[in-house]
Amino acid sequence: MIIISISDDKKWMVKVEAGKEFHTHKGPVVLDEVIGLEYGSSIVNSKDATFFLWKPSPYDYRDAITHSTQVIYQTDIAQIIFTAGICSGVRVIEAGTGSGSLTSALARYVFPGGKVFSYDFKEKHQKVARKNIEKLGLSEAVDFKIKDVTTGFDEKDVEAVILDMPNPWDVIEHARDALMGGGKLVIFVPTYTQVDQSLAKLVENNFYQIEAFEVIRRDLTTRIGAIRPATRMIGFTAFLVVARKGFSLSEER
Repeated sequence: MIIISISDDKKWMVKVEAGKEFHTHKGPVVLDEVIGLEYGSSIVNSKDATFFLWKPSPYDYRDAITHSTQVIYQTDIAQIIFTAGICSGVRVIEAGTGSGSLTSALARYVFPGGKVFSYDFKEKHQKVARKNIEKLGLSEAVDFKIKDVTTGFDEKDVEAVILDMPNPWDVIEHARDALMGGGKLVIFVPTYTQVDQSLAKLVENNFYQIEAFEVIRRDLTTRIGAIRPATRMIGFTAFLVVARKGFSLSEER
């Protein structure tokens, strides 16, 4: 997989295969001509359009997948990965899968040795997500499951649980059962009411070091001599609620 770009904001993730072409609005890119080139190289096609070739990073995954639902933006994904401690070898539960935007980033960071257990109750969502994960070559790191998570998770002693669903408070008790001691629970919700209900349930279930916040990104124009905040921006995405599983003094371990 490589990134082919023709401008700062127009790019595609493409699988390089001999004998094939990738077609764009600026004409085709002959993939045979790409094979063997160094990342960062540029090529000119038959219509004199210049394309650059880049090595994909997890940051690029969101733009490369097919969307069947609203996806989580890179800014929130980065915060989730850092806050939840996602790294090589980690076992993490995700509910729900959606289009696989967060799933793909988690899979990239737990590999090798880790596993993402991705739950969704809608098979049509996971069908899209499976194709996206296969496209990115990350299938080995993901175990997809169709299940209503309000009935519980199959795994125990995972390092992190991430809930991207409208009623996370109905799953917090099950998330606690699945987490190892000190494990992180991350909740992604778009309203203050959902934050409030989640906080109450976290306290009730002996979660500690609770935080709630939003992540805001403000882009700048990159026009030399006219650097300023971009006219358009995503003003709000959602809130993140983060907590650790702990044990009260009276609770059996």
